[in-house]
Amino acid sequence: MSFPPMSASVPVGALIGWMVLLTVKHVIADFVLQTSWMAIGKDQREGWALPLLAHCGVHFAVALAFILIVAPRFWFVAVIDFVIHITVDRCKGLVSSRLGVTQENHHHRVQPVDLYGRELI
Repeated sequence: MSFPPMSASVPVGALIGWMVLLTVKHVIADFVLQTSWMAIGKDQREGWALPLLAHCGVHFAVALAFILIVAPRFWFVAVIDFVIHITVDRCKGLVSSRLGVTQENHHHRVQPVDLYGRELI
């Protein structure tokens, strides 16, 4: 049995490059530049709008800066990223506030866990 030849209608290198760029952007915006006020405030039942807007504004600014350096004609991807990020984070905030789960207790530390969720340290 042989498989048909695979055609590359999408340049894989460019796709991987975009994924790496947006992943680096996400790490910078979520872990380096996100303050406790943003992380905790965006998940609250009340008073969530400004922290969420600030957090997603950081994502927009970092994405736009990277995109303008790498491929300025795709500036609109930063706008799409902003819209998706604000929608997803608000939905997560709604769910977490209704379930009583917040980022307050774990924002400043990363706790490694195994595949079963048991703490390793």
